[in-house]
Amino acid sequence: MSIPSSAPTLNTQTPIFLLSNITNYVTVKLDHTNFLMWKFQITGILDGYSLLDHIEDPFPCPCKFLLSETGTVTQEISPLFLQWKARDKALFSLISSTLSPSAISLVMGQTTASGIWKVIMNRYTSVSRSSIVNLKRELNSIKKNSDSVTEYLQKIKEARDKLVSVGVHIDDEEILHLVLQGLPTEFHAFTFTMLTKNESVRFEELHTLMKTEEDLLKSASDNSKELTHMAMAANKSSPSNFNSSTAPFNNHFNSHRGRGGGRNQHRGGGRTSQTSTMAEGRHPPAKLAAMATSAPINPNQTTWISDTGATDHFTPDLNNIPDNRAYTDSQLVSVGNGHQLPISHIVLLLIFQSLLMPPIQPVFHLLDIKPHSQIFGICALDTLKAVQNLVGCRWVYKIKRATDGSVSRYKARLVAKGFHQQAGVDYAETFSPVVKPPTVRIILSLAAQNRWQLRQLDVSNAFLHGYLQETVYMAQPTGFIDAVQPSHVCHLHKSLYGLKQAPRAWFERFTSHLLTLGFTASVADASLFVLKQDSVIVYLLLYVDDIIITGSDSTVVSNIISQLSTTFEVKDLGPLRYFLGLQIDYKKAGFFVHQSKYITDLLTKFKMSDCKLASTPIATAPVLSTSASDSLADPTPYRSLVGALQYATFTRPDITFAVNRVCQFMHNPSSAHFVAAKRILRYLKGSLDKGVLFQPGPLTLTAFTDADWAGDPVDRRSTSGITVFLGNNPITWLSKKQHTVSRSSTEAEYRSLATGAAELAWLRQVICDLGLYLASAPIMWCDNTSALALASNPVFHGRTKHIEVDYHFVRECVVRGDICLQFISTDDQVADIFTKALPTPRFHRLCSKLLVCSTDHMFEGG
Repeated sequence: MSIPSSAPTLNTQTPIFLLSNITNYVTVKLDHTNFLMWKFQITGILDGYSLLDHIEDPFPCPCKFLLSETGTVTQEISPLFLQWKARDKALFSLISSTLSPSAISLVMGQTTASGIWKVIMNRYTSVSRSSIVNLKRELNSIKKNSDSVTEYLQKIKEARDKLVSVGVHIDDEEILHLVLQGLPTEFHAFTFTMLTKNESVRFEELHTLMKTEEDLLKSASDNSKELTHMAMAANKSSPSNFNSSTAPFNNHFNSHRGRGGGRNQHRGGGRTSQTSTMAEGRHPPAKLAAMATSAPINPNQTTWISDTGATDHFTPDLNNIPDNRAYTDSQLVSVGNGHQLPISHIVLLLIFQSLLMPPIQPVFHLLDIKPHSQIFGICALDTLKAVQNLVGCRWVYKIKRATDGSVSRYKARLVAKGFHQQAGVDYAETFSPVVKPPTVRIILSLAAQNRWQLRQLDVSNAFLHGYLQETVYMAQPTGFIDAVQPSHVCHLHKSLYGLKQAPRAWFERFTSHLLTLGFTASVADASLFVLKQDSVIVYLLLYVDDIIITGSDSTVVSNIISQLSTTFEVKDLGPLRYFLGLQIDYKKAGFFVHQSKYITDLLTKFKMSDCKLASTPIATAPVLSTSASDSLADPTPYRSLVGALQYATFTRPDITFAVNRVCQFMHNPSSAHFVAAKRILRYLKGSLDKGVLFQPGPLTLTAFTDADWAGDPVDRRSTSGITVFLGNNPITWLSKKQHTVSRSSTEAEYRSLATGAAELAWLRQVICDLGLYLASAPIMWCDNTSALALASNPVFHGRTKHIEVDYHFVRECVVRGDICLQFISTDDQVADIFTKALPTPRFHRLCSKLLVCSTDHMFEGG
C-alpha cells in the first residue's frame, strides 16, 4: 500500500491557451533524429508554465463522483475531477501536436498525458548497454580532421548530450581529454599546455581557447606561405656546414639519400624528418619567421646546407654529391613555393655523427623522492628477536576502474602476508566496525529531504596511518632489500595492508582524530559520526577508507575536509557519485541509487550477458528443497554467485527473498539451485536500470511485517518479511527464515512483529543519535488480526507460551508507546514480497510500492 500522506493540492492551471501557439514554441516534430532538441524545447515550455509535474510526477486522478457525509458515492461529479480531466486532455493534445507520424504511432492507445510522456521517454531514452557502448564509441572516435574548431566541438557536444540523455554523465575533465585526443598534430603545443594546467577548464572556456589557437595557426599559416622561400634560402657568403638536429643521435651515423636538381635557377628546400618544422606543413615558430624575414637573400646562392635530422636532401649543384648516378624514375620534388621540380641524379651518402657534432655525454639527475615507508614512518630496520614471528610480504598490482569501466589508474601496493600471523602472539583484536546499510539509506533520505550536498572522500593508504599496539616484524620487501643490512628485518611501527589488526588500528586512529574535531560517535552505529555547532549539523559515514560527509552548511563541511587533510592524505572526490558499487544519480525528485555497473560486471563474470530475461527473480513452482541428488561437483561458482547477489540487495529489495532462498543451500547446492540462482541474474539483466528512489518526505517511521507460515516444505519453518520506510523512502528490508517452527500462523506473524519492533527500536536510536526526533510513534502494519489482538490484549494467552519472550518485548513496546500497531489487508501488505514467491502481476505491483523503479520511467532531471 502507499504510505499515508496528506492529499496533494491539484494545480488548476490549464494549458489549453498554449495550443494555439505551440508551433511557435516547439519548432520540431519529434522523431528518432531530434529527440534531444524536442525534449529541450517542450520541457522548458511545460516547466515555465508549471505543467511539467503533471506528466513527470502525476497526481492521481480524483474520484469522479462526490461522496456524501455518510461515505456513500453520489451522482454529483466532482469539480476536482473535471479540473484534472480538462488539464490532462489539454496537455494530451499539446504533446500530441508536437509529434511526427512515426512518434504518434508509438503512443496510440494511451489515454493520459503522463502515459504519452512515459512511452516517449521509454522509447527514446533507452539505456541498454549496447546503446551506451555505441554512444561511447562514437564519442571516442570523433576527430577534428579538416573541420573547424566550432564544428568539431559541436560534434563532441552532440555525442555528449546523447550520453547524458541515457543517464551517462561525463565531466569536463574527461571531455577535455577526448577533445585533445582528436586534435591534429598542429595542435600539439596547445594540447601540451592544456594537459599541464592545474585548474580544470569548462567546455565553454575550451571553445574560446581553441578558437583563439585556430585563428593564430591560420594567421601563422598565411605568413609561412610568404616566407617559405626565405626560410629555406642560404647566405652566399657562409661556408658549407651542417645544421644539426635537436633530436639526439642513437646510431654512429645517419643514412641520407642525396638528390640533385638540374636547374640552378631554382632553390629546392630540404625535405626533413618529423623533427623539422617545415616538412609536414606545420607552422614555423614566430621567432623563426621573424628571423627569416630579416635574413639577407641572395638569389645566386649555391651553398648546400644539410639538415642532419632529414632523411632526404636536395642540392642544385651536382658537384655536392660525388659518385652520383642518373635518376630514371618520374618522381617530382615539391618545394616551398608550390613548384614541383624533376630529379636528375641520386646518390646514397653516409653522414657520420662525429662530423656533425661533438659527442654528448649523458647526465643523470636523481630525484629526491621519499618512499611511503619514510613518509609515514611505517618501519625501521632491526634484528629479529628469537621469540618473534616473522611476517612475509609481497607486491600486489591492481587496475582501478571508473564507473564506466574505463581504466582510472594502475596501483602497486606492498601487502603483508597476514596469514603468517599467530593469534595471541602477533595480534589480540581484529574487529573493525563498518557502517551499516540502513544507516547509509537514512543519510541519503535526510539529504534528499533537506536538499543537502553529499560529498565523498577517499583516504589514500588509509591503513598506513594506524598505530600498532603489538610488536610486528616483517621481511624486507623484494626490490628494496637494504644493501648494507640485508639480513635485517622491518620493525613495523604503523599498520600495513594485509595485517590482521590493520583495519582496527586505522579505525581507532581516524575516530580518535574525529573526536578532537568535535564529532561524537553514534551509539547505534559506531561508523556514524555527528557534529553539532549551534544550528549547523554535519554527518560523517566511514566505511574503511571511503567517507560520505554531508551537512546543513557546505562551508562547515569544506572546513572539516580541510582539517582532515592536514592529518591524513584525503582526496575530495566531489559530489557522491559512486560509493562501494552504488551509483547515485541526482534528480529533481531526489537521489536515485542503483547498481547497474555492479550487476553488469556480475553478468559478465558468469557469462550471462546474453541470457534470456525473466519476469520475476524466483518461480512460484517448483519449490526449492534439499532433496535433489545431483549435487554440484564444485560448489565454488554457486557460492560465489550467491554471495555477490547478496550485495546486490543493497538497492534491489525486489530480489531479497529470492537471494535469501538460494542462500539456504550453500552447504550442498544442486544443479536446480544453480538454475534458481541464475534466474535471479536473468531477472536483473532485464531490469538493469532499476534502483531505489530517495525523495523528500515527512520524518516518520512506518514498518510492514508479514510471515509465510510453514512455507518451507523441508522443515516447515516460517519466513519473516520486514520493511521500514522513513517518510516515503525504504531504508531497511529483510527476508529471514525463523529459527523455530511456529505452531500457528499467529505465532509466525507475532515473531515477525517482534523482529520488526527490534528493527524499529534500533532505527529510532540512530535517528536520536542524529539529533532528530520523531513527532509520532512509528506505525507497524500487520495483516494478521490475531497477532494484533495478542499484542494489545493484556491477558496472557495460551497460544503465547512458545513465544513468551517475543510476546513481552512487543507488548512492552506497545504499552510504552514506542510503536503503534495497525491492521492492513493482505492485498496491500508490502512485506508480502519478502516472504514467498509471487505471481508476476502482484510482484511488480509491490515493487512499485517499494519505489523500485527505473530512472527514466519515473522522473526526469539531474
